[in-house]
Amino acid sequence: CRASGLVPDAGVIVATARALKFHAGKSVPEASKPDVEAVKVGFANLGRHIENFKKFGVPAVVVVNRFSNDTDEEIDTIINMAKEVGAFDCVTSTHWSDGGAGAVAAAEALVRATKTECKFKFTYPDEMPLKEKIETICKEIYRADGVTYTPEVDAKLASFEASGYGNFPICMAKTQYSFSHNPDLKGAPTGFTVPIKDVRVNCGARFVFPLLGDISTMPGLPTRPAYYGIDVADDGSVVGLS
Repeated sequence: CRASGLVPDAGVIVATARALKFHAGKSVPEASKPDVEAVKVGFANLGRHIENFKKFGVPAVVVVNRFSNDTDEEIDTIINMAKEVGAFDCVTSTHWSDGGAGAVAAAEALVRATKTECKFKFTYPDEMPLKEKIETICKEIYRADGVTYTPEVDAKLASFEASGYGNFPICMAKTQYSFSHNPDLKGAPTGFTVPIKDVRVNCGARFVFPLLGDISTMPGLPTRPAYYGIDVADDGSVVGLS
């Protein structure tokens, strides 16, 4: 949005009953079993996402991917609670089994949301110092109590600003499993302090990215990527793709 000047008319939050039970502290096997009370507890995580959308001034459509082991009571609980805390709408989607037809309700809800008033606003202005940008995100979006920096990070941030990168936006590198830096803090945690262990700048893409806690900036690759097994045989054919 900062680079393009485009402004969103609405946004979508995707949720599952299983994920909410996981945020209630249930194990993966337990989260696959019906448990309305766990859904209610884990909803704190989804509720905070909805609150953050409201901070941005963007109407939020919650789409619940419904699976075969979800109960009506679990789904109804999510829908009712989402609307109670301010979601524009909350609908289910079964596109995983029904294809495009299973996502019609989600598409229609999003279209309706785009026709409402949107008062989009950024979390921080471009001219705010880098450390203040980081702290604003951590406190306003993650609900942290504070932020700590290593001496090396302090020096890097000062160097970035001296080099003319102070107006760059922030792109956090953190776990996707928690609002905090700690993947074990489920739900909607508060009272934590975010440790910034490193910070880097992408001059081409024009953003600064702090590394929160123990995080890798290149996830998804196995120890031995599949391309090691791909080659061209003597006859010119490609091997190792199947």
